[in-house]
Amino acid sequence: MSGSKQRSLKSIVEAAIDGCRSRGIPVDHVEVIRIEKVVVFAGKPGDAVETAIENPWDQVLDDAQKQKRAS
Repeated sequence: MSGSKQRSLKSIVEAAIDGCRSRGIPVDHVEVIRIEKVVVFAGKPGDAVETAIENPWDQVLDDAQKQKRAS
C-alpha cells in the first residue's frame, strides 16, 4: 500500500479484531510477523476449535471435486 491509502499497523490489527468480535468469535491474541503479516488467534486458550464461519465456496469446490471423481 502506498500514498494516502496506506493504513497503520494498529488500524489493521484493530480491524482484524473487530471483524472477529462482530461475528461472535473471541480473540485470544494477535501476533505481528514482519510488517506485512498479521495473525489473529481466535478463541480462548484450551477451547475446542470449531468452524465459526461457513464459506459457501467450500461446498462449490467439494461438489466440483465429487463430479470430477465420478467422471
